[in-house]
Amino acid sequence: IQEAQVGVGIAGREGRQAVNNSDFSIGQFQYLQRLLLVHGRWNYRRVCKFTLFTFWRNAVQVLCIVYYTFVSGFSGTSLFEDWIRLSFNFLCSFPIMATGCFDQDVAAKFSLQNPALYRFGTQGRDLNAKKMGETLLSALTHSFILLSVSWTMFSAMDLLDKGDYYTFGTTVYTLMLLDMNYRVMFLNYTHNKYTLLAIAASIVGYALYLVAYPCNKFITDILAPNMYMVPLRMVTCWPFWIGVFAVPCLSMAFDLAILQIYKITDPFLQELTGIQRFSEQEYARKQTGNYSRDCSEDVHGSPLLHKFWGTGEEFDDENYEKQTRKDQATMAGVDTSEFAQQRLPCVQFVHSNTKLGLMSIIKGVLLLLLGGLVFRQSEAAKQVRVHYHNEGQRVSDSMLGLGKLWMRILGNVTWDDPLGTREEEVVDARSRCRNVGRCQITVNITSGMKAPVLMYYAVGPFYQNFNSYMKSEVPRELMGKPVQAALRAKYCAKETRVTENGEDLVPCGMKARSFFNDTFKVDGYVIRRPTKSRWAWYDNPRDYLHRPNTKWLYEEYPEDLVSREQGVTSERFIQWMKP
Repeated sequence: IQEAQVGVGIAGREGRQAVNNSDFSIGQFQYLQRLLLVHGRWNYRRVCKFTLFTFWRNAVQVLCIVYYTFVSGFSGTSLFEDWIRLSFNFLCSFPIMATGCFDQDVAAKFSLQNPALYRFGTQGRDLNAKKMGETLLSALTHSFILLSVSWTMFSAMDLLDKGDYYTFGTTVYTLMLLDMNYRVMFLNYTHNKYTLLAIAASIVGYALYLVAYPCNKFITDILAPNMYMVPLRMVTCWPFWIGVFAVPCLSMAFDLAILQIYKITDPFLQELTGIQRFSEQEYARKQTGNYSRDCSEDVHGSPLLHKFWGTGEEFDDENYEKQTRKDQATMAGVDTSEFAQQRLPCVQFVHSNTKLGLMSIIKGVLLLLLGGLVFRQSEAAKQVRVHYHNEGQRVSDSMLGLGKLWMRILGNVTWDDPLGTREEEVVDARSRCRNVGRCQITVNITSGMKAPVLMYYAVGPFYQNFNSYMKSEVPRELMGKPVQAALRAKYCAKETRVTENGEDLVPCGMKARSFFNDTFKVDGYVIRRPTKSRWAWYDNPRDYLHRPNTKWLYEEYPEDLVSREQGVTSERFIQWMKP
């Protein structure tokens, strides 16, 4: 018993020594059949599914972080804020733990009637190198879906002033968490109230966490002031809701395609689907009144059972029920509830061709509607790309053998320009702005735009999310609170902390000591300045303007950018400080 992978002891007249040294104990030999063929087989498949999903979810998260390194200067900046990321394992554990407790691919009677199903465990069909490779390939695909959706969302979020590092990272994290819960629903053969409750608990728990942490100023002031009210910024951004529907739909499209391939190539899955469909039809015929089906129930006598597994002996349902009731009556002190005996009412989705086709149609219609909405919104957005400094490699120069063709299509478009940029949207001003201190560029918007017209000005490539740049600030100092010199020295380099004359720069850090001073105007129109942010937590210290040996922010910038009265409460400064 001690040498076996799983030791089973039988309590009898010989004593309890075997029971005390075993993993499981039973009172009679006849219980061994159900322990192995039903619960043993169920638990093997559940554990394998739990293990593979754990690898899968971690791979998806890590791949998303890896993708972000390409747009953060390979500086090590994590896509997700630290305190948000800490909730990942906790929130993603509820759904898959319910799967590990309740999922049943086939009913108990069916497992007892067909002992050959037990070979799933002995042959290691659910956990092997092939399964691990398939799981990692699935993780790669799901992470690429998250990358594609979030990256296409970013331009719209940035245009709506919701594209800062914290809002974008929380948006991607939210979409990833929804994908995790969708994946659990897809992997489950059966659902009962506990599996559905676990998925709901994960989503609701995350929503409550967003309310308790980022929406609570007292908590954010202690942990991460930049996260204050980020969830509100996220949910008031329409691209976020596009992503909420697009990610599960695209993930389902991939998973259904893979499932259909398995149905064609895997004879076991073909027969299992046929058995489930036969059982579903029989159940529909016998259902009357308040009849409630439980997951331990199944219909037998299907020719598919004997065709595939070759069992020649019919299973006696009536004797099985009588024996089960008799055994339960003799189990003094044993929990015989539906929960303990794995007989909870459940719903099993049979992956028939009709249902898969219907799901594909619904998913396709939803994606078309989302695409139409995005296209309509994009009609109100126009861009002009001005190349005035860096050379940048043109896309047409990279197309070997097709340079002339691509030159006609893309012209001066470079790899630094966003995907989809057209030649007429690019203005080459490098000859006018090279080696000069100031240059003026006039551009024309030839396409009509619908009101209200939002103006957004961006400079790139510029890694404002570079790790050392992002961390070069002292939040307590920006909140106007007293800060010790050691804390300033920890986060701010000397050049951004002290002047050459020995004066303290307040606030310190690379973010506060850098700015971009391009200006723009629209002929015939007045540009409305941004109003003060409702969610800003910046404030000047109590001894503002009166602290000795200190150089304040307004002394570093032109008056029209940061005034003496505003200091760090300047809206332009606050906008610049959001990476």
